[in-house]
Amino acid sequence: MNYQSQLNDSLIEQNQTQVYLPNFLFEQARNQLLKKNQIKIVVSSIKYCLGMLVIILKLILQTNQIDDLVDDSFLFSLKNIEYWLYLVVIHSFIGIVQYKIIQKFLINNLLVLSLALKMDLVNIIVLEQGLNQQQLEQQIQEQNELQNQQLVDRLLLFDQRNITITKISEELYEKLQGKNKCLIFLNKFMILIFFIIEMFAILFLFYSSEIYVIDTLYYYICMSYMILVVIIGLNQYFSTFALAFLYIIFLPIIIGYQIYQWFRKREERSMEKKKVVDIFDEIIFDKKEHQNDINDCAICMCSFEDNDKVIILTCSEKHVFHTDCIVDWLKLNSNCPLCRKQVVDEK
Repeated sequence: MNYQSQLNDSLIEQNQTQVYLPNFLFEQARNQLLKKNQIKIVVSSIKYCLGMLVIILKLILQTNQIDDLVDDSFLFSLKNIEYWLYLVVIHSFIGIVQYKIIQKFLINNLLVLSLALKMDLVNIIVLEQGLNQQQLEQQIQEQNELQNQQLVDRLLLFDQRNITITKISEELYEKLQGKNKCLIFLNKFMILIFFIIEMFAILFLFYSSEIYVIDTLYYYICMSYMILVVIIGLNQYFSTFALAFLYIIFLPIIIGYQIYQWFRKREERSMEKKKVVDIFDEIIFDKKEHQNDINDCAICMCSFEDNDKVIILTCSEKHVFHTDCIVDWLKLNSNCPLCRKQVVDEK
């Protein structure tokens, strides 16, 4: 294997006593990611080429007077379709560049080895002393194959091989993006742009019967291309679309439930406050009137200010607290915070 030989040579030349090689799981996950990435490059290339063909066909089939003949009352015009085509073509081209960069990272031996070490997916091979280059390479190959075979046997025992490789492949993709912050930003940006592309295409397909099109051939070519883009997009960004769909479905429910909980708690607190106010005297605090007797609330330890709403407990005229503080206190206790005398009936 060229990949392993290249690593072996570089490590042996440094006279190290140990060699680290990505294990079977990592290599399988890396190969799986390479294949998926290659498919994405091919799909993006097809989408780009077909988009360019549709744009060229518009120039051939349509006349310059097309915009004058389209009724402004229609939801979409052919000009909108043209903008959409440009957006799809640009998105496809950037996607090809993005996947090419990821492909380049995946075949970078040193980068791949550093990721394997970080993910703790390496075979550690101890080198014997006094062996020549050929013997060392043979030892590395034999020990690497032995450790990989042991790993495969353990996975087959628990029937987890395919599941584990898929998970590692996903983790590897995330680690790979983490190596370059621009890739993370670019990936999120591409997903956002594709959402716009998908929404526009779906809306266009729904309103296609209302659009005035001069050339029937161009119209059906656009329809076919849009359907293709929608299908490719749903397949390419399935997990993201599924998550977004769940958010769209459940977000109003979650927000509605939170609003309901907020109003319910507010109503419960209002009722509890009313019960306390009905039992005790609530007054507006005046510093001049209570200047020497009362200075602060014993519950929150904050000083009383003019116009604060306070409650005087029945146990003593000097046992004064903020209304909100004593309401919260009496929810958990039935006695006075200061003298511990029972002031309300126990629940």
